[in-house]
Amino acid sequence: MSVLRLSILLSVASVLGCAESVPTKDLAHEIPTDWETIKADNYFRFRAPSDLQKQDVQGVDSLVGEFVSPTLTLSFDYGAYSDPLGREGLDGFWTTIDGRRARIARNEELIGVHFPDVNGGPKQPMTTKLTMIVKLNGAPPEIGETIFQTIEFGE
Repeated sequence: MSVLRLSILLSVASVLGCAESVPTKDLAHEIPTDWETIKADNYFRFRAPSDLQKQDVQGVDSLVGEFVSPTLTLSFDYGAYSDPLGREGLDGFWTTIDGRRARIARNEELIGVHFPDVNGGPKQPMTTKLTMIVKLNGAPPEIGETIFQTIEFGE
């Protein structure tokens, strides 16, 4: 094997090894019994505090929603161009929610979850993604994780 091939193989192995070292975490928060189920058409549903009030919002190329309470604002974007939450200043980890890979990211002001592929593979011309963000206005960040773990796809 040539030195060049060996160098390329070692580089690829190194990159793959780094990908495996990305933090992961299982979510296991207790869901409050007074939370309500919110449906996003027939695409997905989730449970959230019952004091959230639905806001009128209009998406351009995706299904969007927004809900507001005195302590938080929850928004979602379900489509091909959802925010991957990869910007600087967000600390994150990978987890699995409803059998799908998801990245949870947060800072002092918000916590969000991003599903890079809700369909599980290239079944459509464009990959469908979901990003849900909880802006914190007094609510603890754990409330976002609790909401996120209730997300279920399909009817």
